[in-house]
Amino acid sequence: MEYSFCFEEVKGLAMVAGFHALDGLYFTRGEDGSVTVAITESALVESPVLRSFTLDVDSFASVVASMSARGEENGGFYKAKEFLESKG
Repeated sequence: MEYSFCFEEVKGLAMVAGFHALDGLYFTRGEDGSVTVAITESALVESPVLRSFTLDVDSFASVVASMSARGEENGGFYKAKEFLESKG
């Protein structure tokens, strides 16, 4: 399954598409494995973006590994990074 995500500013409103985790928290994967996090005013796609930032693939891999049962030990970071960088 392939997903297409984007963040686009239109007259101060964000047209946000991505993984919607909960009310107004969106995650979008970049081509290079980086992840953009956007916090919007509400869960509505047309809702203004209050804050957004991008984590490079190493930073997000560290987050994923740290939250996993394996952690960053025993190659957890490298497995998470490989997963994030894979194209299919």
